[in-house]
Amino acid sequence: MNLATPQHTQTPSIKTAMWHFTKLVINLLMLAFLFSCSPENDTDHVENPDTLVKDVAKKGTLKQDSNFNSSDNKILQLEKTFTFDDYKVPLFNGKMAEPDFTGNPFASDKEYVDFIKTGCKENKINFAGHYTIIGRSCGAECSHIFIVDRINGRIFIDIKPDDGRYGYEYRKDSKLLIANSSLFVDDQFERYIDYWCKPEFYQWNGKDFSLIE
Repeated sequence: MNLATPQHTQTPSIKTAMWHFTKLVINLLMLAFLFSCSPENDTDHVENPDTLVKDVAKKGTLKQDSNFNSSDNKILQLEKTFTFDDYKVPLFNGKMAEPDFTGNPFASDKEYVDFIKTGCKENKINFAGHYTIIGRSCGAECSHIFIVDRINGRIFIDIKPDDGRYGYEYRKDSKLLIANSSLFVDDQFERYIDYWCKPEFYQWNGKDFSLIE
């Protein structure tokens, strides 16, 4: 594993636009939710569809609520699956570094900085031995993840997969990440709901994710 100090110079990219778009979507959803709770709308109240459920203390799970009905879809069997033990890594036991915003195009965005700092404090190491994954909903069927190296504080941007749509599954002692994990109907990650997309398995290489095929 390469723990050399990374270069922090990064240029703004589409991720910048996505971050601001995410904030705009969330603000609009909050306004819509408040409106729906007003007295004249009590009979037409709709739950916010973009609730992001985090259970990192137990498994390391980011589940995105969806509007599909599993009873209307077939259950398919993966031809090949992968386990977290297949990609096991040792856990870092040293002092965790704080997130380093040097060269980060979002460093001037207080909301972003607070979001990353709070996520690191609450989630601690929850992925691939020495990383913190922080999840954020970006609208219906959309969730982004941010990754921080807790050895040197590096914040990774422009990583894939950046849109899990149907959630993520990961472990603190494994470099395997499963995208669209909410489609699975079993704990062995073998059987899933036949929808327009399917679960995908990714391996973290220290800089980005690569699809396992």
